[in-house]
Amino acid sequence: MNEPVPEDKIVRDDFRTVRKGWDPREVREHLRTVADLLGGQPPGALAKSATERLSGIIEAAERAAAELQNEARERAESQTSEARAEAKKLVDDARAEAERVIGAGREDAKRRMQLARNAIADLLDRADKIGEQLEAEGLTAEVPKGGAESGLGRPAPDLDTEGRTWSGQIHR
Repeated sequence: MNEPVPEDKIVRDDFRTVRKGWDPREVREHLRTVADLLGGQPPGALAKSATERLSGIIEAAERAAAELQNEARERAESQTSEARAEAKKLVDDARAEAERVIGAGREDAKRRMQLARNAIADLLDRADKIGEQLEAEGLTAEVPKGGAESGLGRPAPDLDTEGRTWSGQIHR
């Protein structure tokens, strides 16, 4: 059925004339216009042409959708990779900063411990000098037994409840 449709099958003059209905002259003109538009195309040629065009449009739309989907996937993977790299850098920076702060704290603690040791040594030296001066004057000083050790091999002096005075006894 792919043969051209002859014009005489479209345009006919043998319609019955009735009082009611369409004007036969207008119907003939319209049918001539349709026949001219079809231009002797086989039946279904317009439908086939429209189907082919529609198929082409659908294929192009599917290709464009696939390209957009691939681009979106690539963009998402790139952004995810960038976000992971940035997060790793932030974690690494935070760890480095924490290590720096901990190191600085350790160094400060060591420095303060050394200052405390030096202060204790100075106090013990002063106490020794005071003890020597007391002995030179004929006085003696007793350090209470069982007191806390200073950490330097000498007993630490006890302080009163307010931390102001040495509670050791001085004897004449």
